[in-house]
Amino acid sequence: MVGKAFAGVKSGNTSQPIVDIEFRPTPLILAGQFEAFAVSIRSYREPLKRSIQQVVIPSISKNFDAGGRPAWTELAPATIARRLKEGSGLDILNRTGKGKRAALALARWMINIDTAVYQGNFPPNASYMPIHQLAEVEDVFTGPGNQSYLPGRVFASIQDDDQRKIEEVFRVWLGERARRTGVVGL
Repeated sequence: MVGKAFAGVKSGNTSQPIVDIEFRPTPLILAGQFEAFAVSIRSYREPLKRSIQQVVIPSISKNFDAGGRPAWTELAPATIARRLKEGSGLDILNRTGKGKRAALALARWMINIDTAVYQGNFPPNASYMPIHQLAEVEDVFTGPGNQSYLPGRVFASIQDDDQRKIEEVFRVWLGERARRTGVVGL
């Protein structure tokens, strides 16, 4: 059924339409589509997961590649000497790659129906990573008989421009839901 609205002036016995508007779909059908659309959004888990995978994890990876954004505290001279002797490179927080791989894993995240939280529940081979993420720590046990200062190097952070990208992920997801339920133009 198509709804019609006429606006016009009377000319003699007949009405001459000035404007002819058709509603497709009818308001009743449109309301049903919006109801189906609303019901289809029971949780934000899917767009949250997509946001983490498509925006946040790549942003964290860029943090590692750039040596921090903002830049992390430089390696200590003793660490540089040890790394050169080992041949393990001078990339900060990326001597073996285990910490970076662990930091980028979706397993670090707890995703609920309306929140996503970076938990930092690291495996034993990267157990030092939360120390860097959370704060600077003094007197950290770093090896047999050694205690030292371990600077904070925040790696799990997103940048200002990531917010726009996350919003776009949600916009795409809402558009998919709208099309799936017959709502157009959303």
